[in-house]
Amino acid sequence: MSEYTISELAKLSNVTTRTLRYYDQIDLLNPNYQNASGFRIYTQVEVNKLQEILFYREMNINLSEIKLLLENDEPTRLLILQKHCQSLIDERKHMDNMIQTIEKTIKTYKGEEKMTNTERFEHLKATAIQQNEELYGEKMREDYDADMIKKSNQKFLSMNEAQYQSFKKLEEDIKDLLIQAIKSNDPSSPDAVTLVKNHEQWIRMTWHSFSPEAYLGLADLYIDSPDFKAYYDKIVPNGAQFLHDAIHAAYK
Repeated sequence: MSEYTISELAKLSNVTTRTLRYYDQIDLLNPNYQNASGFRIYTQVEVNKLQEILFYREMNINLSEIKLLLENDEPTRLLILQKHCQSLIDERKHMDNMIQTIEKTIKTYKGEEKMTNTERFEHLKATAIQQNEELYGEKMREDYDADMIKKSNQKFLSMNEAQYQSFKKLEEDIKDLLIQAIKSNDPSSPDAVTLVKNHEQWIRMTWHSFSPEAYLGLADLYIDSPDFKAYYDKIVPNGAQFLHDAIHAAYK
């Protein structure tokens, strides 16, 4: 039976060694054994399993659901896939609505149509979700249930103009609070506590449901995801790490 080191498997499957190490860490794909030199060794069994994982990833299924698919029997797999299929159908409807709004905006710019203030506002929210999806969508779906993300997007789209303006103002306030709080170099300082309270309020405005565990997971994403990290580090150097530490300090 063929055997592969982690580097060989990464090259064979066109994934990174970092990804394979992460799959091992979360018990999604473990090596068959470690050799005397401590190298992870994979066999054809693991190669086949990795191919199945990558197939599900192509279907935009998050890693937690993939783990369930691999661990459960056929009826359970069917239920998971049916749920995911419905989620994709709902997402397609949402994308179709966004496309219609953007097309109408283009026609407005060309002078072919006029948009009402309500339509302009809906376009603004749709664009925000599209940008968020492009930057963070893939990483979020690795860590959060697709249904949770869908419901959060729906909650955001249901905001009226006053709620949306409050949301955007709070976002700007958080930037100022982060700049102020990081000066103390203490993630437990009074300024850091105020920062976390406002940040949590901001997150609650869009999340369908809130839990400390999910919030702490989001804080971890701020330093694990290059795009999230870049957003906060652009506000102030080391901003992502400080916000992460402040959130964890608040929930000790």
